[in-house]
Amino acid sequence: MGISNALLVNGTLETLTIGLNPLTISGVVQLLVNIYKSRVTKLRLVEIEGMVIHDKILQMVEEINQSRPLKLIYSHCVKFKSRFVELNEKNAFDILGEYISAHMLRVVDFFRIMDRNNNGYLTREQLINGLQKLEVPVSQAQLRAISVYVDPTRKNKITY
Repeated sequence: MGISNALLVNGTLETLTIGLNPLTISGVVQLLVNIYKSRVTKLRLVEIEGMVIHDKILQMVEEINQSRPLKLIYSHCVKFKSRFVELNEKNAFDILGEYISAHMLRVVDFFRIMDRNNNGYLTREQLINGLQKLEVPVSQAQLRAISVYVDPTRKNKITY
């Protein structure tokens, strides 16, 4: 029995901290579906970390809140909206979020793939080269914008 199915019958758990576990968007959706279906759950707080958050997840939390209180805390997550627009209209972070989601990765795993030294950080050059090798569909200008944004201290050290 998985965590999501256990929530259908567990009447004591109030807080679920998932952290950096390998949970995909579909896993979180299933977890929320089972919280919604459960007649016995006492779950009031779900904490997730390091993944892509989809609009559907936030909508599901709102639906659950109509019948009982549930707070979703998502830290170190990337949020993107699921809307279909032309590629040139999307901003670089929407594209990046969709890439991570489509490959069923957590944000931390996405950065670890590019971190060949396994030292917990990337230089801006390593980030740009990694995004190109992974064939993330962004322009050169978007690559530079991403690298500048994720290195706010301008120390050329992007920790994840």
